[in-house]
Amino acid sequence: MAISSSGQIKISEIATEVGVGGEPDLSLRGLSIGDFGTINTNSASYPDGEAPHSMLEWRGYDHSAAPAVTDSDYYWLGDGVNDTLRFTNHSSTLFGSNDDFSYSGWFRVDETSNQAQWLGSFSEASPSGSNQIFIQYNPTSARMQLRFRYGGGGNFHQRFWSISSTNNTSITGVNSNGWYSTNRGNVNSEGFVHLVFTRDNSDTTSSGMNLYWNGTKLPESIQFNSRSLTTFNIRSVAIGDAVGSSPNNANVFKGGIDQVSVYNKTLTQSEVTALYNSGTPMTCSDAGVTTNLLAEYRLENNTTNTSGTFPSLTNSGGTFTAY
Repeated sequence: MAISSSGQIKISEIATEVGVGGEPDLSLRGLSIGDFGTINTNSASYPDGEAPHSMLEWRGYDHSAAPAVTDSDYYWLGDGVNDTLRFTNHSSTLFGSNDDFSYSGWFRVDETSNQAQWLGSFSEASPSGSNQIFIQYNPTSARMQLRFRYGGGGNFHQRFWSISSTNNTSITGVNSNGWYSTNRGNVNSEGFVHLVFTRDNSDTTSSGMNLYWNGTKLPESIQFNSRSLTTFNIRSVAIGDAVGSSPNNANVFKGGIDQVSVYNKTLTQSEVTALYNSGTPMTCSDAGVTTNLLAEYRLENNTTNTSGTFPSLTNSGGTFTAY
């Protein structure tokens, strides 16, 4: 039982929480520096062990607190051949094209050459190019684009970011050679970058669609289009793939994917920062970002751990790999 987070605290209460009872030479200093039992740093609050030693440092201390649950044990790994994480033709609508939207995930690109790769896509029950949301890396331009598009044909909202432009490369770390295994840019110790794409349906300017690289919003885009958009309902999803294509298509994401989440809201900067978690993948619950969460695919050695209205994904080809 944790010590009260407010009010008066007795040294006997601290001793009981630590589990040392009535030691004859019990002291606040000895308790604070761990002489009578190792301090549990998993607790939300605990004494820092530095003088002056204060009773107030013990408020809220929980000696039995477990470590925060993170999703750092496994990730999904695809080699780009017959790989897919998807479901199609769900029985009910998951969200609509007029809803606010955010897509968050960790990606490690293993492709050895500079070529197109899909990060995710969403479409109707029968996937089509005309009514879909897609996110992809497009290397055909020297500007190396990450593309975020709603709709297709002549009716779409879209924004493209050059991840190697002068104003963006300091954030991404990607140079003009492209985005591939030996030019991943600024990534964590395991080679993963945290990407978040957001859309505010009420804002039809370029600021209504945004991309965050490791928690930092890219300040500059190279193209924005806002055209008449047909209303459609999302009932099919693919992660790291084009939902309307065969899993054997050439642009399936080649590399690792972890901790993907989908929201029908526009994540704020503080929420994006919390999900980034200084470079360590974690669950949405541990990050405290669960409002309007539609799905959470932790990819922790299975594909069934979802939340909200989304069903499980079908995994074909890819494997689950330990960090």
